[in-house]
Amino acid sequence: MPPSANKPTAAIQFGADNGQSSIVGWVTGDAQAPIRPQNFIENRQFWPLVEEVMAQHAHGDPELQAQAAFQKTGWMNIADGRNPPPLGRTGNAEDILGCVLVEDKTIMPGSFQPNCAHRPVSADGLFQLPKFLHEKLLERLSYTG
Repeated sequence: MPPSANKPTAAIQFGADNGQSSIVGWVTGDAQAPIRPQNFIENRQFWPLVEEVMAQHAHGDPELQAQAAFQKTGWMNIADGRNPPPLGRTGNAEDILGCVLVEDKTIMPGSFQPNCAHRPVSADGLFQLPKFLHEKLLERLSYTG
């Protein structure tokens, strides 16, 4: 019997299985189908952990620091790696993880502001953090278990 179109059939895990906190969400219907907004149910416990990690570590991300070096001052968007915008352009709202304040080419610690319009899953697939923040999230989840 095929799985129900609206019941979860597979969990999407971030890293190792560390329990409920490491589940990004669930796929409905065919578990082999590509992950899209139409067949994805978000785990509302997961995304606050992502935002917490970004708030704590965005200023230390070498990739983001390099981007900040080209921006003298102001707010800088953090693009989702699944659909990065062309250089010098602003990405789609659903593909902007949040923003940080840059002053004198430096990301200000504690300045991360999440983007409420960001979606963990879009037509372009599952979210992708910058490598440094990806590693920090894996570390955070290993302590959460």
